[in-house]
Amino acid sequence: MFHVPDIDQVTDEEVYSQLLDEFQMWFKKAKEKRILR
Repeated sequence: MFHVPDIDQVTDEEVYSQLLDEFQMWFKKAKEKRILR
């Protein structure tokens, strides 16, 4: 999980980018464990 120490110092674009990066990792692991198809 990504960490945002001060949300007021992070742009919306940076948060969105980090969320997408994390989702891709989560999705891959979920497929490997056959949680998702």
